[in-house]
Amino acid sequence: MNYQRAIFSEAIDTLLKNKIIAIPTITVSLLMVLITMLMSDGTTPNDFILQQTTPIEQQDKVFQQEEEETVDFSASSIPIKMNKTQLNDFLKFLFKLFLINSFLVVFSIGMVLSMYNDLLHKGECSLQTGFRNTISNLNKLMLSAFIIATLFIIGMFLYLLPGFVVLFIFMYTFVLIIHENTETIHSLKQSVQIIKENFRKSFLIFIALFSAKILLEIIDAFLFNIPFIGIVGSAIMEGFFLSLACLVLYKTYLSLKRNVTVII
Repeated sequence: MNYQRAIFSEAIDTLLKNKIIAIPTITVSLLMVLITMLMSDGTTPNDFILQQTTPIEQQDKVFQQEEEETVDFSASSIPIKMNKTQLNDFLKFLFKLFLINSFLVVFSIGMVLSMYNDLLHKGECSLQTGFRNTISNLNKLMLSAFIIATLFIIGMFLYLLPGFVVLFIFMYTFVLIIHENTETIHSLKQSVQIIKENFRKSFLIFIALFSAKILLEIIDAFLFNIPFIGIVGSAIMEGFFLSLACLVLYKTYLSLKRNVTVII
């Protein structure tokens, strides 16, 4: 517990002293709220879902006159049905949102890591240099994100556990790309090597981050019930946590680096 507490304390202290590092992830979180509202005609994500559906009691009258097949989401808090057109529109909306969010999140992570890398080596950091360094490593970051996401999805389809194993063994990949300037495949392999040689400490950090994320999601569930202010507050918290997670992984890597066998 002392190891995780020390790493988290250092990461929080770094963020509080260098708040500019958290700007990219917080900006992306707020931007995604705006993009979601624009793509859903000015409504919040939850409102958009409800717009695409109507209560069963109201739709039954319509569906008695239509022969379209429906999908029943009876497990939700409000029993709803979607016809095929509504379902297709909703899935397209989610897919577009997923692609935009994935690109922006990976880019913001690259900026956070690049800015902290500058802070370590130069004693200062800026959004401009962070942006330039992220652009220069963007192909490697995106490719590694695609590989990890693909393996994660496959793992989640097989069973729940393999998906989280993928996140665990590759959790240092982005840090390696930025700090060591290594290529994608090499970074993935080196991350696995770090986990193998420092399993206990890496696992404790992973569990601590996972637990913090669950706690944040619980808080978000309450905040989402507060119109606008709650959603904005939730986005800021999500952005801050993402920056914190980046620094926690970076600092963990630096603390373990001396004990790791470098793969050539």
